[in-house]
Amino acid sequence: MKLLVCLFLFCPYAIFAQAFSFDHTVTGHEAMVTYVAAHPSESIVVSGDKDGGVLAWDYVRQKQVWKKKHHKGQITDIKFSADGKWLAFASYDGSISIWSWPGMKLLSTIENSKASSYDGMSGNELSFVNFLGKGEEIIYGGYNKIVFRQKKRQDKRQQILKAQFHSINAGVVHEREGILATASGPSITITDLTTGKAMKSLKLSNNFEDYPCELAFVPNQKNLIVAWSVDGSICIWDYIEGKLMDKIKAAKTEGSSDLVFSNAGTYLLTGNYGNDVKLWDAVSWRLLQLLEGHSAPASTFAFSYDDKYIFTGSSDKSLKVWTQREVPVQETSRFEKRDEDVQNTITIHSKNIKLSFWDDQKIDGDIISVNINGEWVVEELELAQEPMVIDINLKGENDSLIIYAHNEGSISPNTVALSIFDGYIERRMTLKSDLKTNARLNFSYEP
Repeated sequence: MKLLVCLFLFCPYAIFAQAFSFDHTVTGHEAMVTYVAAHPSESIVVSGDKDGGVLAWDYVRQKQVWKKKHHKGQITDIKFSADGKWLAFASYDGSISIWSWPGMKLLSTIENSKASSYDGMSGNELSFVNFLGKGEEIIYGGYNKIVFRQKKRQDKRQQILKAQFHSINAGVVHEREGILATASGPSITITDLTTGKAMKSLKLSNNFEDYPCELAFVPNQKNLIVAWSVDGSICIWDYIEGKLMDKIKAAKTEGSSDLVFSNAGTYLLTGNYGNDVKLWDAVSWRLLQLLEGHSAPASTFAFSYDDKYIFTGSSDKSLKVWTQREVPVQETSRFEKRDEDVQNTITIHSKNIKLSFWDDQKIDGDIISVNINGEWVVEELELAQEPMVIDINLKGENDSLIIYAHNEGSISPNTVALSIFDGYIERRMTLKSDLKTNARLNFSYEP
Protein backbone atom coordinates (compact mmCIF):
# COMPACT_ATOMS: atom_id res chain seq x y z
CA MET A 1 0.00 0.00 0.00
CA LYS A 2 1.32 3.44 -0.96
CA LEU A 3 0.26 6.51 1.04
CA LEU A 4 1.14 10.12 0.31
CA VAL A 5 -0.37 12.90 2.43
CA CYS A 6 0.63 16.09 0.65
CA LEU A 7 -1.33 19.03 1.97
CA PHE A 8 -0.58 20.70 5.30
CA LEU A 9 1.11 17.67 6.86
CA PHE A 10 3.89 16.48 4.58
CA CYS A 11 5.86 17.64 1.59
CA PRO A 12 4.22 17.43 -1.85
CA TYR A 13 7.43 16.98 -3.84
CA ALA A 14 5.50 15.58 -6.80
CA ILE A 15 3.11 18.50 -7.11
CA PHE A 16 5.62 21.33 -7.54
CA ALA A 17 8.31 21.54 -10.19
CA GLN A 18 10.84 23.09 -7.78
CA ALA A 19 12.09 21.83 -4.42
CA PHE A 20 15.10 22.45 -2.18
CA SER A 21 17.60 19.69 -1.51
CA PHE A 22 20.48 19.48 0.96
CA ASP A 23 23.80 20.82 -0.36
CA HIS A 24 26.35 21.01 2.47
CA THR A 25 26.89 21.70 6.18
CA VAL A 26 28.76 24.69 7.62
CA THR A 27 30.68 23.99 10.84
CA GLY A 28 32.74 26.28 13.06
CA HIS A 29 30.29 27.47 15.69
CA GLU A 30 30.96 26.43 19.28
CA ALA A 31 27.36 26.94 20.44
CA MET A 32 23.85 26.81 19.02
CA VAL A 33 23.34 28.96 15.93
CA THR A 34 20.87 31.69 16.89
CA TYR A 35 20.68 33.93 13.81
CA VAL A 36 21.60 33.83 10.14
CA ALA A 37 21.50 36.47 7.37
CA ALA A 38 22.53 36.53 3.71
CA HIS A 39 24.36 39.29 1.83
CA PRO A 40 22.01 41.23 -0.51
CA SER A 41 24.13 40.67 -3.64
CA GLU A 42 27.04 38.29 -2.89
CA SER A 43 27.30 34.55 -2.15
CA ILE A 44 27.94 35.23 1.55
CA VAL A 45 25.93 34.04 4.56
CA VAL A 46 26.70 35.27 8.08
CA SER A 47 25.64 33.42 11.22
CA GLY A 48 25.84 34.11 14.96
CA ASP A 49 25.64 31.82 17.98
CA LYS A 50 24.56 31.72 21.61
CA ASP A 51 28.05 32.55 22.90
CA GLY A 52 28.40 35.67 20.75
CA GLY A 53 30.52 34.10 18.03
CA VAL A 54 29.94 34.98 14.37
CA LEU A 55 31.27 33.64 11.09
CA ALA A 56 30.94 34.47 7.40
CA TRP A 57 30.76 31.71 4.80
CA ASP A 58 30.96 31.72 1.00
CA TYR A 59 28.26 29.18 0.17
CA VAL A 60 29.23 28.80 -3.50
CA ARG A 61 32.93 28.18 -2.86
CA GLN A 62 32.10 26.43 0.44
CA LYS A 63 34.75 28.39 2.27
CA GLN A 64 34.89 30.29 5.56
CA VAL A 65 35.93 33.92 4.99
CA TRP A 66 35.70 35.43 8.48
CA LYS A 67 35.24 34.38 12.11
CA LYS A 68 35.08 36.57 15.20
CA LYS A 69 33.86 36.68 18.80
CA HIS A 70 33.27 40.34 19.60
CA HIS A 71 30.10 40.00 21.70
CA LYS A 72 29.77 38.39 25.11
CA GLY A 73 26.15 37.30 24.73
CA GLN A 74 23.81 35.56 22.30
CA ILE A 75 23.53 37.06 18.82
CA THR A 76 19.86 37.98 18.38
CA ASP A 77 19.86 39.75 15.02
CA ILE A 78 22.13 40.25 12.00
CA LYS A 79 21.47 42.80 9.28
CA PHE A 80 23.26 43.93 6.13
CA SER A 81 22.65 47.44 4.83
CA ALA A 82 20.72 47.53 1.55
CA ASP A 83 23.93 48.17 -0.45
CA GLY A 84 25.78 45.37 1.36
CA LYS A 85 28.55 47.67 2.61
CA TRP A 86 27.72 47.49 6.33
CA LEU A 87 26.88 44.70 8.73
CA ALA A 88 25.27 45.00 12.17
CA PHE A 89 25.07 42.47 15.01
CA ALA A 90 22.67 42.79 17.96
CA SER A 91 23.32 40.85 21.13
CA TYR A 92 21.93 39.92 24.52
CA ASP A 93 25.02 41.60 25.99
CA GLY A 94 23.21 44.89 25.37
CA SER A 95 25.31 46.11 22.47
CA ILE A 96 25.26 46.48 18.69
CA SER A 97 28.45 46.24 16.65
CA ILE A 98 28.70 47.73 13.13
CA TRP A 99 31.30 46.46 10.66
CA SER A 100 32.37 47.35 7.14
CA TRP A 101 31.98 44.77 4.38
CA PRO A 102 34.18 43.44 2.92
CA GLY A 103 37.17 43.72 5.21
CA MET A 104 35.15 43.44 8.43
CA LYS A 105 36.62 46.47 10.16
CA LEU A 106 34.79 47.54 13.29
CA LEU A 107 33.17 50.97 12.86
CA SER A 108 31.45 51.31 16.24
CA THR A 109 29.89 49.54 19.20
CA ILE A 110 26.61 50.99 20.44
CA GLU A 111 25.45 50.29 23.99
CA ASN A 112 21.73 49.99 24.64
CA SER A 113 20.20 51.81 27.62
CA LYS A 114 19.47 49.61 30.60
CA ALA A 115 16.14 49.05 32.33
CA SER A 116 15.47 47.26 35.61
CA SER A 117 16.64 43.66 35.62
CA TYR A 118 13.99 40.94 35.82
CA ASP A 119 13.69 37.16 35.53
CA GLY A 120 17.44 36.76 35.17
CA MET A 121 17.67 39.38 32.40
CA SER A 122 19.69 42.58 32.68
CA GLY A 123 17.11 44.73 30.89
CA ASN A 124 19.35 45.98 28.08
CA GLU A 125 19.19 42.86 25.88
CA LEU A 126 18.54 43.63 22.22
CA SER A 127 15.97 41.78 20.14
CA PHE A 128 16.37 43.52 16.76
CA VAL A 129 18.40 45.97 14.69
CA ASN A 130 17.73 47.39 11.20
CA PHE A 131 19.56 49.75 8.88
CA LEU A 132 17.60 52.68 7.45
CA GLY A 133 18.08 54.38 4.08
CA LYS A 134 21.54 53.82 2.63
CA GLY A 135 22.85 52.45 5.90
CA GLU A 136 23.70 55.72 7.62
CA GLU A 137 21.11 55.14 10.37
CA ILE A 138 20.08 52.20 12.48
CA ILE A 139 16.94 51.46 14.48
CA TYR A 140 16.94 48.99 17.37
CA GLY A 141 15.00 47.81 20.41
CA GLY A 142 14.77 45.15 23.07
CA TYR A 143 14.07 44.29 26.68
CA ASN A 144 14.30 47.85 27.97
CA LYS A 145 10.94 48.43 26.16
CA ILE A 146 12.42 51.25 24.04
CA VAL A 147 13.07 51.64 20.31
CA PHE A 148 15.91 54.02 19.40
CA ARG A 149 17.03 55.54 16.11
CA GLN A 150 20.52 56.98 15.55
CA LYS A 151 23.34 57.61 13.10
CA LYS A 152 25.74 54.70 13.04
CA ARG A 153 28.72 57.06 13.53
CA GLN A 154 27.18 59.16 16.33
CA ASP A 155 26.25 58.59 19.99
CA LYS A 156 23.18 60.83 19.93
CA ARG A 157 19.94 58.88 19.56
CA GLN A 158 16.24 59.52 19.21
CA GLN A 159 13.60 57.57 21.11
CA ILE A 160 10.93 56.33 18.66
CA LEU A 161 8.60 54.58 21.08
CA LYS A 162 8.41 53.06 24.54
CA ALA A 163 6.26 50.06 25.38
CA GLN A 164 4.26 50.40 28.56
CA PHE A 165 4.30 46.98 30.18
CA HIS A 166 6.24 44.40 28.16
CA SER A 167 9.64 44.08 26.54
CA ILE A 168 9.93 44.43 22.77
CA ASN A 169 10.39 40.90 21.46
CA ALA A 170 10.59 41.65 17.74
CA GLY A 171 10.84 44.57 15.34
CA VAL A 172 10.78 44.84 11.55
CA VAL A 173 11.01 47.84 9.21
CA HIS A 174 9.08 48.30 5.95
CA GLU A 175 11.43 50.87 4.43
CA ARG A 176 9.37 51.58 1.31
CA GLU A 177 6.28 52.35 3.39
CA GLY A 178 8.27 54.12 6.10
CA ILE A 179 6.85 52.10 8.98
CA LEU A 180 8.08 50.05 11.91
CA ALA A 181 6.24 47.05 13.42
CA THR A 182 7.07 45.92 16.97
CA ALA A 183 5.76 43.03 19.08
CA SER A 184 5.33 43.70 22.79
CA GLY A 185 3.17 41.56 25.06
CA PRO A 186 -0.15 40.81 23.35
CA SER A 187 0.11 43.62 20.79
CA ILE A 188 1.73 44.53 17.49
CA THR A 189 2.29 48.28 17.13
CA ILE A 190 2.63 49.88 13.68
CA THR A 191 4.59 53.16 13.90
CA ASP A 192 5.09 55.83 11.23
CA LEU A 193 8.85 56.45 11.12
CA THR A 194 8.41 59.97 9.76
CA THR A 195 6.13 61.25 12.51
CA GLY A 196 7.03 58.74 15.22
CA LYS A 197 3.32 58.20 15.88
CA ALA A 198 1.58 54.86 16.32
CA MET A 199 -0.73 54.16 13.38
CA LYS A 200 -2.32 50.89 14.46
CA SER A 201 -2.37 48.36 17.27
CA LEU A 202 -3.10 44.73 16.38
CA LYS A 203 -4.09 42.18 19.01
CA LEU A 204 -5.74 38.76 19.08
CA SER A 205 -6.41 38.68 22.83
CA ASN A 206 -4.71 39.14 26.19
CA ASN A 207 -4.14 35.38 26.47
CA PHE A 208 -0.48 34.37 26.58
CA GLU A 209 -0.90 31.81 23.79
CA ASP A 210 -1.90 34.66 21.43
CA TYR A 211 1.19 36.79 22.13
CA PRO A 212 3.12 37.58 18.91
CA CYS A 213 6.81 36.75 19.23
CA GLU A 214 8.14 37.15 15.66
CA LEU A 215 7.13 39.45 12.78
CA ALA A 216 7.66 39.75 9.03
CA PHE A 217 6.18 42.00 6.36
CA VAL A 218 4.91 40.10 3.33
CA PRO A 219 7.09 41.10 0.33
CA ASN A 220 5.31 42.88 -2.51
CA GLN A 221 2.18 43.29 -0.38
CA LYS A 222 1.58 46.85 0.76
CA ASN A 223 -0.67 46.07 3.69
CA LEU A 224 0.14 42.58 5.02
CA ILE A 225 2.22 41.57 8.01
CA VAL A 226 2.65 38.07 9.43
CA ALA A 227 3.13 37.24 13.11
CA TRP A 228 4.04 34.02 14.85
CA SER A 229 2.01 33.58 18.02
CA VAL A 230 3.10 31.59 21.06
CA ASP A 231 0.56 28.81 20.37
CA GLY A 232 2.36 27.91 17.12
CA SER A 233 0.12 29.80 14.69
CA ILE A 234 0.88 32.02 11.70
CA CYS A 235 -1.34 35.10 11.92
CA ILE A 236 -1.80 37.15 8.74
CA TRP A 237 -2.88 40.75 9.38
CA ASP A 238 -4.01 43.61 7.18
CA TYR A 239 -2.25 46.25 9.26
CA ILE A 240 -3.94 49.15 7.47
CA GLU A 241 -7.44 47.88 8.19
CA GLY A 242 -6.38 46.33 11.50
CA LYS A 243 -8.01 43.06 10.44
CA LEU A 244 -6.89 39.48 11.01
CA MET A 245 -7.06 37.85 7.56
CA ASP A 246 -6.20 34.29 8.53
CA LYS A 247 -4.71 32.17 11.30
CA ILE A 248 -2.88 28.99 10.29
CA LYS A 249 -1.79 26.36 12.81
CA ALA A 250 1.83 25.64 11.96
CA ALA A 251 3.13 23.81 15.05
CA LYS A 252 1.61 21.64 17.75
CA THR A 253 3.69 22.98 20.63
CA GLU A 254 3.94 26.42 22.18
CA GLY A 255 7.05 28.45 21.48
CA SER A 256 8.66 30.95 19.18
CA SER A 257 9.67 30.56 15.54
CA ASP A 258 11.50 32.68 13.04
CA LEU A 259 9.44 33.91 10.06
CA VAL A 260 11.44 34.43 6.86
CA PHE A 261 10.03 35.20 3.41
CA SER A 262 11.95 34.70 0.19
CA ASN A 263 12.88 37.98 -1.49
CA ALA A 264 10.31 37.42 -4.25
CA GLY A 265 7.61 36.64 -1.68
CA THR A 266 7.09 33.12 -3.07
CA TYR A 267 8.10 31.11 -0.01
CA LEU A 268 7.94 31.35 3.79
CA LEU A 269 10.13 29.46 6.27
CA THR A 270 9.03 28.57 9.82
CA GLY A 271 10.33 26.35 12.62
CA ASN A 272 9.20 25.10 16.04
CA TYR A 273 8.69 21.68 14.41
CA GLY A 274 11.25 19.45 16.09
CA ASN A 275 14.51 19.46 14.17
CA ASP A 276 12.86 20.30 10.85
CA VAL A 277 12.09 23.55 9.00
CA LYS A 278 8.84 24.08 7.13
CA LEU A 279 8.78 25.61 3.66
CA TRP A 280 5.42 27.19 2.77
CA ASP A 281 3.85 28.50 -0.40
CA ALA A 282 3.40 32.16 0.59
CA VAL A 283 0.55 32.64 -1.88
CA SER A 284 -1.72 29.71 -1.02
CA TRP A 285 -0.26 29.31 2.52
CA ARG A 286 0.14 25.58 1.95
CA LEU A 287 3.02 23.50 3.23
CA LEU A 288 5.41 22.54 0.42
CA GLN A 289 8.34 20.78 2.08
CA LEU A 290 10.04 19.74 5.30
CA LEU A 291 13.76 20.50 5.36
CA GLU A 292 15.04 17.54 7.38
CA GLY A 293 18.59 16.90 8.51
CA HIS A 294 19.43 18.77 11.70
CA SER A 295 20.01 16.70 14.84
CA ALA A 296 18.57 19.38 17.14
CA PRO A 297 15.87 22.09 16.81
CA ALA A 298 16.40 24.53 13.94
CA SER A 299 15.76 28.08 15.11
CA THR A 300 16.89 30.48 12.37
CA PHE A 301 16.76 30.60 8.58
CA ALA A 302 17.44 32.83 5.57
CA PHE A 303 17.21 32.93 1.77
CA SER A 304 20.04 33.93 -0.52
CA TYR A 305 19.63 37.18 -2.45
CA ASP A 306 18.45 35.26 -5.56
CA ASP A 307 16.24 32.82 -3.54
CA LYS A 308 18.17 29.83 -4.94
CA TYR A 309 19.63 28.87 -1.55
CA ILE A 310 18.17 28.37 1.91
CA PHE A 311 20.24 28.49 5.11
CA THR A 312 19.06 26.85 8.36
CA GLY A 313 20.78 27.23 11.73
CA SER A 314 20.30 24.86 14.64
CA SER A 315 21.04 24.01 18.26
CA ASP A 316 23.31 21.28 16.85
CA LYS A 317 25.85 24.14 16.25
CA SER A 318 25.66 23.78 12.49
CA LEU A 319 24.39 25.77 9.54
CA LYS A 320 22.95 23.77 6.64
CA VAL A 321 22.78 24.99 3.05
CA TRP A 322 19.99 23.89 0.72
CA THR A 323 19.78 24.49 -3.03
CA GLN A 324 16.79 24.75 -5.35
CA ARG A 325 16.57 21.76 -7.68
CA GLU A 326 14.41 20.72 -10.60
CA VAL A 327 12.29 17.70 -9.70
CA PRO A 328 9.90 15.72 -11.86
CA VAL A 329 6.33 16.96 -12.03
CA GLN A 330 3.81 14.42 -10.85
CA GLU A 331 2.57 12.17 -13.62
CA THR A 332 -1.18 11.86 -13.37
CA SER A 333 -1.68 9.64 -16.42
CA ARG A 334 -2.35 6.65 -14.18
CA PHE A 335 -5.58 8.38 -13.14
CA GLU A 336 -7.99 7.76 -15.97
CA LYS A 337 -10.44 10.43 -17.01
CA ARG A 338 -13.84 9.47 -15.64
CA ASP A 339 -17.30 10.89 -15.22
CA GLU A 340 -18.08 12.55 -11.89
CA ASP A 341 -21.13 12.00 -9.73
CA VAL A 342 -21.85 14.90 -7.35
CA GLN A 343 -23.12 12.97 -4.34
CA ASN A 344 -23.36 15.76 -1.80
CA THR A 345 -22.80 19.47 -1.14
CA ILE A 346 -22.08 20.55 2.42
CA THR A 347 -21.68 23.95 4.07
CA ILE A 348 -18.51 24.58 6.07
CA HIS A 349 -17.75 27.50 8.39
CA SER A 350 -13.94 27.30 8.35
CA LYS A 351 -11.44 26.86 5.54
CA ASN A 352 -9.33 24.62 7.78
CA ILE A 353 -11.01 21.23 7.94
CA LYS A 354 -10.16 17.76 9.20
CA LEU A 355 -10.98 14.83 6.90
CA SER A 356 -11.18 11.17 7.99
CA PHE A 357 -11.47 8.17 5.64
CA TRP A 358 -12.28 4.58 6.63
CA ASP A 359 -14.37 1.51 5.76
CA ASP A 360 -17.35 1.26 8.10
CA GLN A 361 -18.66 -1.92 6.53
CA LYS A 362 -16.97 -5.24 5.78
CA ILE A 363 -13.28 -4.74 5.07
CA ASP A 364 -13.04 -5.90 1.46
CA GLY A 365 -9.84 -4.33 0.16
CA ASP A 366 -11.22 -1.06 -1.26
CA ILE A 367 -8.39 1.22 -2.46
CA ILE A 368 -8.94 4.94 -3.14
CA SER A 369 -7.12 8.15 -4.00
CA VAL A 370 -8.40 11.56 -2.90
CA ASN A 371 -8.21 14.76 -4.94
CA ILE A 372 -8.80 18.21 -3.41
CA ASN A 373 -9.13 21.11 -5.85
CA GLY A 374 -7.09 19.33 -8.50
CA GLU A 375 -4.30 18.03 -6.23
CA TRP A 376 -3.91 14.39 -5.16
CA VAL A 377 -3.60 14.61 -1.38
CA VAL A 378 -3.97 10.87 -0.72
CA GLU A 379 -2.81 8.18 -3.14
CA GLU A 380 -3.73 4.49 -3.16
CA LEU A 381 -5.05 4.24 0.38
CA GLU A 382 -6.39 0.82 1.33
CA LEU A 383 -9.38 1.50 3.56
CA ALA A 384 -9.41 0.00 7.05
CA GLN A 385 -11.53 0.26 10.19
CA GLU A 386 -9.04 2.73 11.65
CA PRO A 387 -9.60 6.17 10.05
CA MET A 388 -6.86 7.92 8.12
CA VAL A 389 -6.98 11.60 9.13
CA ILE A 390 -5.57 14.64 7.29
CA ASP A 391 -5.85 18.41 7.76
CA ILE A 392 -6.74 20.48 4.71
CA ASN A 393 -6.67 24.24 4.13
CA LEU A 394 -9.37 25.06 1.53
CA LYS A 395 -9.60 28.16 -0.66
CA GLY A 396 -13.12 29.04 0.46
CA GLU A 397 -14.44 29.21 -3.10
CA ASN A 398 -15.36 26.40 -5.54
CA ASP A 399 -13.78 23.75 -3.32
CA SER A 400 -14.40 20.10 -4.12
CA LEU A 401 -13.30 16.60 -3.13
CA ILE A 402 -13.10 13.65 -5.53
CA ILE A 403 -12.84 9.97 -4.62
CA TYR A 404 -11.06 7.89 -7.27
CA ALA A 405 -11.58 4.11 -6.98
CA HIS A 406 -8.62 1.92 -7.93
CA ASN A 407 -10.74 -1.21 -7.48
CA GLU A 408 -14.16 -2.27 -6.26
CA GLY A 409 -12.92 -4.61 -3.54
CA SER A 410 -14.63 -7.94 -3.11
CA ILE A 411 -18.00 -6.21 -2.68
CA SER A 412 -18.99 -3.71 -5.40
CA PRO A 413 -18.99 -0.70 -5.50
CA ASN A 414 -16.01 0.93 -3.80
CA THR A 415 -17.42 2.53 -0.63
CA VAL A 416 -15.68 4.99 1.69
CA ALA A 417 -16.93 6.42 4.98
CA LEU A 418 -16.01 10.10 5.28
CA SER A 419 -16.01 12.54 8.20
CA ILE A 420 -15.63 16.32 7.73
CA PHE A 421 -14.97 18.49 10.78
CA ASP A 422 -14.65 22.27 10.33
CA GLY A 423 -14.05 23.09 13.98
CA TYR A 424 -17.76 23.63 14.60
CA ILE A 425 -19.73 20.68 13.19
CA GLU A 426 -18.76 17.14 12.23
CA ARG A 427 -20.57 15.64 9.24
CA ARG A 428 -20.42 11.98 8.28
CA MET A 429 -21.40 10.38 5.00
CA THR A 430 -20.70 7.51 2.63
CA LEU A 431 -19.41 8.07 -0.90
CA LYS A 432 -19.57 5.42 -3.61
CA SER A 433 -17.44 5.19 -6.72
CA ASP A 434 -16.50 2.58 -9.33
CA LEU A 435 -14.09 2.12 -12.21
CA LYS A 436 -16.12 4.39 -14.49
CA THR A 437 -17.36 7.17 -12.18
CA ASN A 438 -15.68 9.24 -9.48
CA ALA A 439 -17.61 10.35 -6.40
CA ARG A 440 -17.58 14.13 -5.94
CA LEU A 441 -18.33 16.22 -2.86
CA ASN A 442 -18.70 20.01 -3.15
CA PHE A 443 -18.08 22.49 -0.34
CA SER A 444 -19.94 25.74 0.26
CA TYR A 445 -18.01 28.12 2.52
CA GLU A 446 -20.00 30.42 4.82
CA PRO A 447 -17.83 32.19 7.48
